[in-house]
Amino acid sequence: MKGQYIAIEYMFLFMIGVILVVTVYISLTFIQSEVKSKVIEDQAEEICKLTYSEINKVYLTPGVRIKRIFTIPKKIAGKSYRIYVVNKELVVEVGKKKVNVSLDQAYNISGSTFSSAGNVKIEKIGGEMFIGREI
Repeated sequence: MKGQYIAIEYMFLFMIGVILVVTVYISLTFIQSEVKSKVIEDQAEEICKLTYSEINKVYLTPGVRIKRIFTIPKKIAGKSYRIYVVNKELVVEVGKKKVNVSLDQAYNISGSTFSSAGNVKIEKIGGEMFIGREI
């Protein structure tokens, strides 16, 4: 009988250990997911600001044909992303997350690019601007 109590005690100790390990694993996975989500949002916002700044520079540069190329990270938190303009808004889309900024109504800009090239090209031809990538 005494041997059975010891076996039961070890089983309970083992179960408590398993429960603790699973709880810690789930907690760390949740924290990692939250941190990664915030990093994606912050970095997408910075890329959006950088792109907006470059669009502004091209718009304000006098001339009929202006081209500006700048470097961007190829990935955010291990994910490729897309930069595009829709309805006078500049959008950086990483998976299901989107960060956007409203563009000046005077900007006549269109186009899109993916981060895989590692650069963005903004070109002004006459009164129109295009966003893309340099090959």
